[in-house]
Amino acid sequence: MELGNASYNKLYTTEEKHYENSADEIDLDNRNNSLSLVVDEVEPNSRVLDVGCSFGYIGEWLHTNRQCTLYGIDIDEFALSRVREKGFYEDAYLINFDSLKDNPEELDRFQSLTGEFDYIICADVLEHLKNPTEALKLLAEKLKVNGEILVSIPNISNMDIVLSLLEEKFNYSHKGLLDNTHEKFYTRKSFAEWIYTINNSLKEYHLDLKEVGITTYRTELAGSLKNSYPLVYSMLYDANPRLEVFQNVFSLKKLSKEDSVEGLNAIIKSYKTSTSTVYNGNLSGSVSEKITLGNDYSFKLKVKNKKVKSLGFLFGTHEKAVKGILTLTIKALGAKEVLVRKKIDTLHISDNKFYDIDFTSLYLREDTIKVMISSDLREEEGISLYLNEEGIPYTRIIYYEDRLLLEKAEDEHNVLKVIEEKLRELNNSSKYYRYKYNQLKAIESNERREMEYLQDKVLNEKYNKLKQENSELRKLLNRLIQNIIKE
Repeated sequence: MELGNASYNKLYTTEEKHYENSADEIDLDNRNNSLSLVVDEVEPNSRVLDVGCSFGYIGEWLHTNRQCTLYGIDIDEFALSRVREKGFYEDAYLINFDSLKDNPEELDRFQSLTGEFDYIICADVLEHLKNPTEALKLLAEKLKVNGEILVSIPNISNMDIVLSLLEEKFNYSHKGLLDNTHEKFYTRKSFAEWIYTINNSLKEYHLDLKEVGITTYRTELAGSLKNSYPLVYSMLYDANPRLEVFQNVFSLKKLSKEDSVEGLNAIIKSYKTSTSTVYNGNLSGSVSEKITLGNDYSFKLKVKNKKVKSLGFLFGTHEKAVKGILTLTIKALGAKEVLVRKKIDTLHISDNKFYDIDFTSLYLREDTIKVMISSDLREEEGISLYLNEEGIPYTRIIYYEDRLLLEKAEDEHNVLKVIEEKLRELNNSSKYYRYKYNQLKAIESNERREMEYLQDKVLNEKYNKLKQENSELRKLLNRLIQNIIKE
């Protein structure tokens, strides 16, 4: 079954579609099933609204196993007729959230329903709506305070989609991630940001977000690409293991306006941060002495009394790739206690480019810190620091802001950072070993010339010795001849 990209684009189809499952397929022991994750969140004896109830398999399970009171909504009139026949739902409504005026009687009947719901289930529903925001608001009005909307939703950043986009492929299918009836596409990050913007428009309540779980699946296409291009697949997966997530399952909890949405903010902060960036002066163009084995470098750095996300230094490798380890140590001025100690692989460092050392969160209580950098590099491979106009290493300091403002927050680009660091390491490794290879070739060439010189020298010595011996033999022969003549 094509649950990712189809073999060709099936956006247009005349096929009539029904989404039918069975309550028997819901197995709480299977944590890689989105329906199992959704129903397991529902407490017994709850009042539940099942949106997109289809043939009623979720309601049947909840009625039988959790003794819940069920109501349903769907746009499939045939499916709703079956729901009413089975009798697990108190009532079911024929409502199209993208066209509420089509059936005003049903909408009025639903809105006049007394009482609020403990849970509203939207299992694989929101991605089918042209205007999911208005649908979510309408549903939330029928939800109790502290009640939850349980959502399962396909992950468009699945590896199948990511790799296919590199080849300009985005082929709709009959089902799955690219179901040809999908109107909207979501990732974990984009879903959280969407809820954040909805909260800005709500006056009486707001919605907090919790990640209930995920399901993972490697499509047939993704498996084939993994076998064909294992290095590409591995690099992307190592940078972001969430690329094999097939569905995200969320809980949206209705809170009073006074309550904080800590879960929502935490998810957004894992991708984006509100920060401010400060540089300590201006770049002078001068560099420090080389940091080498036995020649450490230390300096004082003025900072603000707040949370530091990262320190960035502008390193000078003297146009070489070097292989070794730098050790960065930070202490409060005049204190023995080490605040931070980080090791840096110098193959990750490029000449005249900022290298940011991420602390995740370092709270500084002093306004001046002492930074010490040591290395295991030899003199010919040492690394320098570019300096500011005061002769201090030119430093980029990124601070966290206290409040998350999505409009001003910046993407962390965590996945791209991992890939960039890996590629930089490979590139610098290649440069380093090429440099070492050239050094070796130069040594071999010098040794060859030395050997040739020595060989020539030995041959000359032998020749001169033979020449001398020949001369002496000639003299001896001449004396013998002279003696014979005299006799």
